[in-house]
Amino acid sequence: MPAVVIANTGDVPEFEGRITFNVIVCVVIAACGGLMFGYDIGVSAALIASFIASKTCSKYGRKPTMQLASIFFIIGVALTTFAVNIEMLIIGRLHLGLGVGFANQAVPLFLSELAPAKIRGALNISFQLFITIGILIANVVNYAVGKIHPYGFRISLGIAGVPALMLCLGSLAIHETPTSLIERKKVEEGRAVLKKIRGCR
Repeated sequence: MPAVVIANTGDVPEFEGRITFNVIVCVVIAACGGLMFGYDIGVSAALIASFIASKTCSKYGRKPTMQLASIFFIIGVALTTFAVNIEMLIIGRLHLGLGVGFANQAVPLFLSELAPAKIRGALNISFQLFITIGILIANVVNYAVGKIHPYGFRISLGIAGVPALMLCLGSLAIHETPTSLIERKKVEEGRAVLKKIRGCR
């Protein structure tokens, strides 16, 4: 049986990824997907959308998938807020489900790939934190508008568009992850983004 040779990697210096301003901005913007999810936690069709979103993430990147998530969600908010019949409500809820499903797939992946290794868990958990905050906000809003007739429910649904709008506009300013760029054969662009988010020259 041939001997197994284990390389000595003890002399290899470990790269220290810094927490740069770019990383913080990207994390906060992306985590708004958690607010969308938390605010609309009871939505249907999110699971099916997640499977579609996984293909979108691989083929087009994490950033475009998050942008699609916010667009689907905004359309869903508009349809449900201004619904005049049951058909509009159903179509609106389906769009909300698509938005949540796409965000649920893309945001944790984006956060994991963007974060320096030593704080990856801490930054990735921000998605869960924002989900919880979204649930809290939704309950407070529902309580506040519960006695406003007949438009209370429309106010509640309309406010759901705020985190989606934040994600949609904010995603224009953030970077695609280096991992996604390299996966899609954009090696030099991936290298440039990695240097920028890690604060390297």
